[in-house]
Amino acid sequence: MVSMVADALLDALDRLRNTGPEFNSFLANHGPMAAEAIVQLGADDEVAGWVDRYRTRLTPEPEPRDRIAVDQWRSRLGDVRYVGDWTVLFEQEIAESGWRQTLVRWWPRLLPGLSASATHGMIRTAHAVRSLAAPGSGGDSALAALDAELARGLGLWAARYQLLPGAPALTGPADGTVGSNRGSAAMAVTASSWPARLGAPGNT
Repeated sequence: MVSMVADALLDALDRLRNTGPEFNSFLANHGPMAAEAIVQLGADDEVAGWVDRYRTRLTPEPEPRDRIAVDQWRSRLGDVRYVGDWTVLFEQEIAESGWRQTLVRWWPRLLPGLSASATHGMIRTAHAVRSLAAPGSGGDSALAALDAELARGLGLWAARYQLLPGAPALTGPADGTVGSNRGSAAMAVTASSWPARLGAPGNT
């Protein structure tokens, strides 16, 4: 069953891989998220038909315009013109450090702007992470497709990064763990450690 689920999702990601993160100026591309959800519900046979119908409304993936340097990422947050460049940046970081370490590095940076694209950047990221963390998520080609999907989710989140007014109070458990058959990584971020580790959000 695991291989069938993986095949349905990977086929959907392949059909959607050249589509942009948004269409009609601001509507989020729900294709990868919905496909993953349909697979989770066990309706594998419905995925391909749904994707083929949905993708007719989508627009092409934006081309990168200007490489985002390591020391300028804060100044590019929330600038949707650079969504293609954000995706490239995350593809490179995932290739170099792996998806877990990239997630550990970036989700605390992006968390203050989680309202990005009506939270769809975070949601798309979460769908990709659930697939990557699942046991039996596949071989090298499958992992490459899922890594690319994670890069697109993070790219949308960063490009549409949007702070809400006020000073949110962070409550609840400080630790979160992502595990899989390829090992596990613990991700721990607290409000008090944030400035020291990452710099205050919004500073360049």
